[in-house]
Amino acid sequence: MTMIRAIITDDEQPARQIVREFLADFTDIEIIAECQNGRTCVEAVNSLAPEVLFLDVQMPVLNGFEALARFEHLPLVIFSTAYDHYALRAFEVNAVDYLLKPYDKQRFAVAVNRALERCSERNVAEPQNDSYLGQLTQLLAAVRPADDYLETLMVRHGSKILAVKADDIEWIEAADDYAALHIGGAEYLAGSGISILEQRLNPRVFKRVHRSTMLNIKHLRHVEPDASGGMTATMASGATVKISRSYAAEVKKMLV
Repeated sequence: MTMIRAIITDDEQPARQIVREFLADFTDIEIIAECQNGRTCVEAVNSLAPEVLFLDVQMPVLNGFEALARFEHLPLVIFSTAYDHYALRAFEVNAVDYLLKPYDKQRFAVAVNRALERCSERNVAEPQNDSYLGQLTQLLAAVRPADDYLETLMVRHGSKILAVKADDIEWIEAADDYAALHIGGAEYLAGSGISILEQRLNPRVFKRVHRSTMLNIKHLRHVEPDASGGMTATMASGATVKISRSYAAEVKKMLV
């Protein structure tokens, strides 16, 4: 029997203990670490690469969403949260499970069995793929307050720190641990990585189109298919941006 390795993350010890006790019924799951804040969770996930993560949303240092943006390895995530049922619909729609505190043993078992089913399909669809990443991104966008997105970004440019309006950003690409913002033919280096910016910018405007690229649809002129099964986006400035095949389906959903 193949053991499924899991990490439990919650800032409250009683909550971690409940997960541990409920998991005792699942002999094919091994708990390899417990974390009490988002920072230690990121370290544990990136070093141990678990298959499943029990992740509390509201934690000190880094909350669950902020921790998620820093993962180098993306496990199957079962969230625990106190968000109301309206926000939680996003979890169901995007096929990411959740546990609404306080939850009982029966509801916990449902969540775990869903994770085990997905683990059994890993040879077919690895959880760390663009589709699963996209589902998680949509989830985080759905539960974030609408007025909590950045409208202005402060970026370094030479010896200056410039204020850049989010609406002026044409497209964003990953640059190692940072992100390059393309604005009017100029390029500015942001101190945050693209995954963090994706969580802090309005998802109705900024769309992930590649593992390393986002674009601002307000600056989008047109898209056309390419030979790889993906697309090429042409921006208002004339710049072209690659849309990977994994994200092409999401772009097609914007058709009216």
